[in-house]
Amino acid sequence: MMPKNYRTKPLHPRVLISRLKTRVPFFIWLAVAVFAVYLFYHGGQFGGMTGTVMTTFDNAAPLEAGRLLELFVDVGDTVKKGDPLAQMDASLLIAQKAVFEAEAAALDGELAAVTAETRRLEELMARRLASEQDILSLRIKERSLEAQIAASEIGKKIHLLDMRIQNCTLCANADGMVSRVYNSPGDIVQSGAPVLSSVIEQEPTVVGFLSEYNSRDVAVGMDVFLVPSSGVGGVIPATVVSLTPDVFALPGRVNPIPTQTYRGRRVIMKPEPGAALLPGEEVQIHFRSPWTLRSQPKDTK
Repeated sequence: MMPKNYRTKPLHPRVLISRLKTRVPFFIWLAVAVFAVYLFYHGGQFGGMTGTVMTTFDNAAPLEAGRLLELFVDVGDTVKKGDPLAQMDASLLIAQKAVFEAEAAALDGELAAVTAETRRLEELMARRLASEQDILSLRIKERSLEAQIAASEIGKKIHLLDMRIQNCTLCANADGMVSRVYNSPGDIVQSGAPVLSSVIEQEPTVVGFLSEYNSRDVAVGMDVFLVPSSGVGGVIPATVVSLTPDVFALPGRVNPIPTQTYRGRRVIMKPEPGAALLPGEEVQIHFRSPWTLRSQPKDTK
């Protein structure tokens, strides 16, 4: 037994360091265990994913190949539905329409002249001043001209040309803002190739891709939280509104291992109204942990 007035000498720093080294592995394993418990209760297996704000484009593209004459807007301009955006060259169509209109005018004029002459002879015949033969030949010519006009379908051709000329003016299909301009006046634009694109003005929708490993941890109606990668806007509440029923190969841009196939489900989320999110912006999507989901009482209905 040590005497009461016995006092231990302070250990040399080298001795302290030596003893601490022998205990370091214990502290490391203790920290790992604590971290594992934290992950389990806070969604270590499934805590969130990365998504993007969906962008819907309105592409202004000609239905026929032609030359771009003029652009009425530029990148960043706000447009309303029906606003003219660009003008394609319609000079050939306008010239073709003029030819048909001249042909129609000639036939209509000739028919009007024959019809007027027929009416005049009918009046003379009523007074016995013209023969039946003269009127019969005019009636035959009148019916022939009517048949010629009907067969030529000039009216339909002119109507179709009017539609084609109208389509040369590219207009906005929805409210939005011009995002990209692909051509300049004077360029030849192929049919269906966009001259410019506008981002349609709408409430933001976020799309994310859930890995196959966690494909059963999300359900429609589940609450989530969005954090813009830019750090602006804070935490934005949202709700899962759509979830693909099947598991499929996800796009390469969300594949963390490019050399392997990454499978999962597509998730659509709707942020609360007025959320300050930009189209195409990347967001971090945070879900409740699987432990929280499992702890919820099951529906007994």
